[in-house]
Amino acid sequence: MAAAWPEGVRKRVLRETTWVMPICVIADETRCGKKKVRPSTQLAPDSFNVSMNFTYEEYVLFKSWFKTTLRKGAVSFMYPEIDAINGQDKEYRFVPGSTIEPDNPGGKIVHVPMQWEEV
Repeated sequence: MAAAWPEGVRKRVLRETTWVMPICVIADETRCGKKKVRPSTQLAPDSFNVSMNFTYEEYVLFKSWFKTTLRKGAVSFMYPEIDAINGQDKEYRFVPGSTIEPDNPGGKIVHVPMQWEEV
């Protein structure tokens, strides 16, 4: 079951948040050196490069939530749909290997780039 967004942390992605083109084809090379492209057998989930600004206090809550509740990204979470106007909640998870380290750790406003994908 997906976790709820942490209390006390605002839900606002920045305009620089972008959709990442999923890889829907697989490129292979035959023995004779020709390249062969085929569609993947599975639909890739939508992925996003998410940017958020937090106050320092919000960042501390967010980082604690990420480590304990989400178990460093192993558990999915609910968040308003990123690429829709109505903003209904949708299930997301952190892309394996992504981090939540801020760009500017010493500032009043902490800018955190992350990678999420739909579940």
